[in-house]
Amino acid sequence: MTMERNLVHPVIRVADPDAAAGWMRENLFFRQTEIPNVVENGTCRLEFVREAAQPWGCAAPGQYHTGPEHVALRTGDIRAALEHCRSRGIEPNLPDGQARFNPKVYGGGEYYFNFMTPFGLLIEISQRLDQPHYGETALIQGLDHIGVPSENLEVRMKELTGQGFGEEFAPVHNYNDQEGNILCCMMRREDLILEVYQFADMTPSGRAASGCLTLPGVRL
Repeated sequence: MTMERNLVHPVIRVADPDAAAGWMRENLFFRQTEIPNVVENGTCRLEFVREAAQPWGCAAPGQYHTGPEHVALRTGDIRAALEHCRSRGIEPNLPDGQARFNPKVYGGGEYYFNFMTPFGLLIEISQRLDQPHYGETALIQGLDHIGVPSENLEVRMKELTGQGFGEEFAPVHNYNDQEGNILCCMMRREDLILEVYQFADMTPSGRAASGCLTLPGVRL
């Protein structure tokens, strides 16, 4: 299906597309488009199709899943966005109650938090430090990126370059105590940005990170 923009857009497989699209409208500033079960928030369009799919859940210790994992929406105020989500009954996965920080990406890094929707889609809310405001007209607006953990960052980047994606910045090397060394790069094609990353100290499982999120038109 061709959209007027964001020609490639995430497709979410769910048991009840109407309910899933309604949840996004009610909680995350999406609006209904002229196409049934396709909702839009700025540069982010999501299509829901009726097909039961279960997320894989947590990987085994020392392993991680690969493939499309999360949809990241952008905000100009990470604290206000966190409070908004909590006011809607959404409880993000935050060990210390505060937004997490991804250093080095986009120069100054990003604050973010994530949560699982009732229909099995992992959502992230992000704020870039180098450009905290971007002309937004809603608290949460537009696509920041689609998260894609990979088995080998260099190989995946070459594959995406061959599909017309370009680097937003040079690959960066991050580290945290929970996940170890992380190699990461954002790659763009038109309105679509992929966060491609590799957990260098862990073993990829070879399974898709999400059982419901797909990205037709991109070979991953």
